[in-house]
Amino acid sequence: MAVFNANTEFRLSTLENWDGELVGTPTSTQITLSDGFRSETYRGSFTYSLAGEVFGTLTGLFEYRGGALFYSLTGMTVDANAIYRAIEIEDNQVRAAQIMLAGADQINGSATGSDELPGFNGNDTILGNGGDDTLDGGAGNDQLNGGIGNDLLLGGDGSDTAVFGVTFASATSQAVSGGYQITSAEGTDIARDVEFFQFSDRLVAADELIPPSTDPPLDLTGTSGSDTLSGGSGNDRLLGDEGNDRIDGGLGADTLNGGDGDDTIIGGPSEDDLRDVIYAGEGNDSVDAGAGNDQVFGQGGNDT
Repeated sequence: MAVFNANTEFRLSTLENWDGELVGTPTSTQITLSDGFRSETYRGSFTYSLAGEVFGTLTGLFEYRGGALFYSLTGMTVDANAIYRAIEIEDNQVRAAQIMLAGADQINGSATGSDELPGFNGNDTILGNGGDDTLDGGAGNDQLNGGIGNDLLLGGDGSDTAVFGVTFASATSQAVSGGYQITSAEGTDIARDVEFFQFSDRLVAADELIPPSTDPPLDLTGTSGSDTLSGGSGNDRLLGDEGNDRIDGGLGADTLNGGDGDDTIIGGPSEDDLRDVIYAGEGNDSVDAGAGNDQVFGQGGNDT
């Protein structure tokens, strides 16, 4: 299992390629590259071809910037030649990171920075620590813990779990576009493609995170003018009728019909398996189905 530790803010999207020169003579256990400000030390068991190509096994990587440790990556057993080719031939630092973090890894963000932490493949455990972090589990069954701050938790493929250090009752959860928003003493986090939520006192499946609405449904019909119709948290039926209407279903599994006119129709976040049914009607309509398994019928006009 590889263990990644960010010492200062780390963001994968800004991991640039660079040209480091060899420092000293590479040995059978260590290679160091530097450009004067940035340096990388590779540790493992290495052999070299006459052309200088590296073979063997890479077990550790330490990057420094301005003499201070930027990050460390230890505990891995990786084909050194694959890393050599990714960096020296393909000039692709992100590809090298994918190879080194392809297993079930422990990935730790910096104490206060807003980190961007990738899991890639494998069943990873990712901890954001402080800052407004983005955790991307990638493939595999991942554990995503944003820590303190307003974090974005992306489960990716697999059965993923968002982890919180607070009780279920002390957190507030609501459906948002493409996922869930959890607000607690730790911050306000957005979780997408996450199947389970682990609180300090219980594990909650995504379909149990938000209790079904008990609000009565609304049945509203607009006038011949330009109306604004807003649904509640129940399963509402909203008909715009004539005019250029704005219809927002809100929560619940709603039925929304724009009717005639150039309407704006917003489905809102449906609760898990519930869905919105949207009829755009006549006219040039703009439809935002929102989250959930929705059905949208364009009908007449040039709809978006």
